[in-house]
Amino acid sequence: MSRLSPPVGSVSNPSRQRFDASKALKLRLVHKLTFEQIGAVLGVGAQAVHRRLAFFKPFTRDPDALQAYAEHKSEVSQAVEARLMASLVDEETISKASLNNRAYALKQVHEIGRLERGQSTANVGILSKVISQADDELFRGKSTGSGNRLTQGIPLETAQPMDKTNESDKGK
Repeated sequence: MSRLSPPVGSVSNPSRQRFDASKALKLRLVHKLTFEQIGAVLGVGAQAVHRRLAFFKPFTRDPDALQAYAEHKSEVSQAVEARLMASLVDEETISKASLNNRAYALKQVHEIGRLERGQSTANVGILSKVISQADDELFRGKSTGSGNRLTQGIPLETAQPMDKTNESDKGK
């Protein structure tokens, strides 16, 4: 008999409920309840609530601050972006950065600019080209040389499925 499993025929502790961390977190952040109040709602002690929500501690310290952040996330992100952008053009910072770091920063700024202008980034452009080539090969009968050599030159509308019966069986 395992030490972890209860003896045969015994009933596990019915008063012990499964702790619903999701519900506890919602009660803390949305309804702004204290650990004691959450414990009362869930039928557990405040210490149990505190222990189970410890992972979320950076978010649960001040539910009002989290609410304010959620309501103004776009503005906060813009302020952080402006600060980072200012550091990217700071001469002292640039002189300390490696060539690799400066190249990476250029790439990131370039891609952000393309997205803001409504242009695709490299991956989307490549995907678009692949889809276009596949469409040409499959539905327009054009071949770019990357298709299956067995079907090249056969217009799609004239292609017929192969008969699965063996030719030698037809005469029998």
